[in-house]
Order: sequence, then structure tokens, then C-alpha cells
Amino acid sequence: MGGEPIWRALAERSESLGLALPPPPETTNDPALRLIANGREVAPVSITLGKQTFVVPAGTAVVRLRSRGARPCETAPWIPDDRLLGVQLRGLTLRRGDDVIPIPLDHPGLGVGWWQTERHGSAALRRWTDGDAVVPVPEP
Repeated sequence: MGGEPIWRALAERSESLGLALPPPPETTNDPALRLIANGREVAPVSITLGKQTFVVPAGTAVVRLRSRGARPCETAPWIPDDRLLGVQLRGLTLRRGDDVIPIPLDHPGLGVGWWQTERHGSAALRRWTDGDAVVPVPEP
């Protein structure tokens, strides 16, 4: 028997003994994703099919990628993952004028606010933020 069936069996037993389960936490599909650049909040200029585009002000060396966050164990108590997860990225690209600069998800500059990369399938990398991740902006 795996984690979820055991948890559910214990929850049913607790309820049969008159104990109340805590209400499930509120959730949303809106990550409230935004950038903080030079101390100011920057909203996305477009959101299309899960891809959000931001304009980074000139002269910005570092931006913070902020979002809501949650712990998997809070919505599924049988999952032993207590990491605070913000958003999961499939890619990260900086566009400066006509230059398009991909920032690999395993870039060494992605440290503060980033969890380790994860493989999805044989080749696809994904990476979670903790809700407040630092993104270095390469010099022109």
C-alpha cells in the first residue's frame, strides 16, 4: 500500500473516531508571477499559453522572479516533499533589442531561490523556483 492510500485510510479512521480533519488549503492556478528589477515590480507585458514575457529596464544587472508558493505536502499530506515551490520553468530567455539570449536552466548563476534541475522525460529539463529567485542579467 502506497502513501496516499495509507493516509486516506488513517484519515477515514480518524473521522470514524470523531476527529475532524483540517480543511484543505485554498489553491489557485494563478502564480502571480512578476519581476522585481531595480527595486520595482514589473508585471508581464504578455501571457500566452503559459509563457510570460517581461520587459527588463535598461541598466538592470539582477532581477528577482517572484510568485506565489506552496509546499506539496500541504495539499497532498502523503507526499514527503516540504520544499516551498514557486513556479516551474521549462525555459528562460532574455531578449535585448534584436539579441535573444537563452539562459540554460542549469546555468551556474541560478542559485539563490532555485531548486535543483529536474529531468522530465529523457531530455527535458525543468527547474522550480522557491517563489523568490534571482536571475542574473548578462552584460551587453
